[in-house]
Amino acid sequence: MTNNKNTAQGFKAQIIHNLDAHENHLIGADNCASIVAENMAKAYNQKIVGVPKLNNADEVNKACINFVEVALELDFKSFSGNKKSCLRKAIVVAVGLVRSGALSEVKGKSLSDTNKLWVDGDFLKSNNNLKHLNKEGSTQVALGFGQLTSMAKEVLKLKPSKNTSSALELACSNLMAQFEKMPRLEENGFVQFTIKEERAIDLVFKKITKLKTEINSQKKINDPEAKVNFS
Repeated sequence: MTNNKNTAQGFKAQIIHNLDAHENHLIGADNCASIVAENMAKAYNQKIVGVPKLNNADEVNKACINFVEVALELDFKSFSGNKKSCLRKAIVVAVGLVRSGALSEVKGKSLSDTNKLWVDGDFLKSNNNLKHLNKEGSTQVALGFGQLTSMAKEVLKLKPSKNTSSALELACSNLMAQFEKMPRLEENGFVQFTIKEERAIDLVFKKITKLKTEINSQKKINDPEAKVNFS
């Protein structure tokens, strides 16, 4: 029991340390996620916390909440957006590594000198959808976080969330939020802006107008009877 407790504390310290480092911009998002995923996978393998199924992207948040509460003994809600995002990305990779049993070691370490994770090369070669990750037929392959994510999604057959927003949708939402935060003049309520901000808004307006014109043109080609909407 003592060994398991010490092991758990080791995983906990590593995960929290790297999440804090990412929060303070001392480590990049992908490097943080790789290191956190490694420690999460080891925690799952040591049965410190139960392994979730994760067949659907909608289950990711629930799995993160459970891991944080059980393994880290913390409240997921208290975490910053950056930390939550890192954990959500890492847990998919961690569960994929556990389900596949593909996490490997080189010189006693799963993490390479470039913060990639060592994966069993034979496992990659045995899967037609993953063998491109091991083109040289190596016994062990160090995969970056993007490659690890692709592997995990294939292993888990992870279905995308029905509520997932595209990158463009998220960017537009963030832009709208920034517009709402713009200060206004007390005397007339008009928006207050700098010359640089005005130029930025002009550029965005021109780009959006051009894109909207293209979209409406495409709609007209696809459906000649459709009403063109420039609003």
